Amino acid sequence: MVGTTQDNTLSALHKKERADPPADPLRATGSERAQLLVELWQAGQVREMREVNLGPDFLHPVVLELHAKAAYLVLNQEGRQTEPAAVHHFIDCWLSFLFHPSLFHSLANKPETPGDREQYRLELLEIGETMVRKYADQQLEQGALFIRHWEEDYAVLKVVAKANNEKKKEPEELPFYTPALAWQAGIAEKIFHLVQRGRGIVTEQEDEEYLAAGAWYSSVGPALLLARELAHQGEAADNAFASLKQDVFHKKSKYKKAEPFFLYGLARLKIACGIYALDQGRYKEAEKVLTGLLPLPPHSARLEQELLAALDQEDRYLNPDELTVCVHVLTDLHEHSPTKAVKKALCSLLTHQAVLLHNTRNIDGTALQHMMEQAVSLNPDDTFARMTLDDARMDAEIFSLHQTMSAGKLSKASRIAKKSSYQGVVDQFFVFAAQVIEQVEAGDYPDIESAFFMVSQLLEGALQVDPEHRMIKKITLLADELEERLEAP
Repeated sequence: MVGTTQDNTLSALHKKERADPPADPLRATGSERAQLLVELWQAGQVREMREVNLGPDFLHPVVLELHAKAAYLVLNQEGRQTEPAAVHHFIDCWLSFLFHPSLFHSLANKPETPGDREQYRLELLEIGETMVRKYADQQLEQGALFIRHWEEDYAVLKVVAKANNEKKKEPEELPFYTPALAWQAGIAEKIFHLVQRGRGIVTEQEDEEYLAAGAWYSSVGPALLLARELAHQGEAADNAFASLKQDVFHKKSKYKKAEPFFLYGLARLKIACGIYALDQGRYKEAEKVLTGLLPLPPHSARLEQELLAALDQEDRYLNPDELTVCVHVLTDLHEHSPTKAVKKALCSLLTHQAVLLHNTRNIDGTALQHMMEQAVSLNPDDTFARMTLDDARMDAEIFSLHQTMSAGKLSKASRIAKKSSYQGVVDQFFVFAAQVIEQVEAGDYPDIESAFFMVSQLLEGALQVDPEHRMIKKITLLADELEERLEAP
């Protein structure tokens, strides 16, 4: 499959004697480009092959096959040093070729039975995915883009193939190309209509699969492709994203029947642009874009998952501005779609926001407790949220205890400690009790009578809180000592 030997594959293109290659392949005729492609392949110049052909050339299955093989060799030979554009080209050509109806027709030793051909196809798909994942693993934070490209396009092509097989009429011999290659080759609209017809006969559970796939081939498709390409290009992508928003966000669907696909794709595009703005630190813009896409279009559970995954990430937990945007967006989403997944994500973000505000001293105890009660009500099973709420409640009780003790209201303080369900509050009561004893022993009280009165109240309260506590003995001894001094002549 991926060797450099070609037999009848090349004869389909290479029909005349070698001519001098054109100075500019993209200005040459189709036959000249085909001849040059074959010659480059035969010469083993696989790196140069990617720049030879125009989009429509890929409609010829042999052109597609040669590009798929060449792209495989480039990625296999260059490994982690392969240019990102070459990897994306590999994904588009490899997947499109392996979903092509004419697959293996040009191979001299093609698999004999349909079962053999399908098994061979699956093996080649696995090889391609393994190569992409290996490359992605070596690209650090940029790697996710390549895996996403592979997974999205693989899922899309499976839906396209399903739509073709489920039609009542005979299946078309339409090439099933990835969205990027389909737009280049000029067949995106044909594939869109195929998916559109297929959607009409599927179950409601399958509906989103078709909407997600068809959106790539609908009028919003080119913008989706550009957004995916720009997602990891940093500031260089700013102008392009701004252009996307201007050209597409207010665009009306050209065909009424295409509207569900357009709206689904537009929502996905807004998610991409909103998250990009968020990552770039443009918080007001991000919130406007992301809240503006709500409510999500019908049948968009996967879009909801995509949005949740993009917002609820650990690297956002330490940025108060990012957290604020994420909480606002998820709060709005929860109003429209109070699903379990949304509740869990909103609970998580509220909890981390509350912790961050508390650690930076930007929230008081009452507001913190209220915030955590809201979070736990969304997802009572969130262990971290419940622990944080417990800490907030305990801190509020300790604060109240401190205020009461400082005011000399020891009886009230003991009632707070006795009523509390937190051992930390009880422990803190006795910490305050030890401080009172130290003050008495240091002679900080003006006379014996007031000191005795204070210690007596403290002992009474301590016995109510925990009569077995080790401090009881010390408080008792001090009270007895003060009483003896009072009674002394």
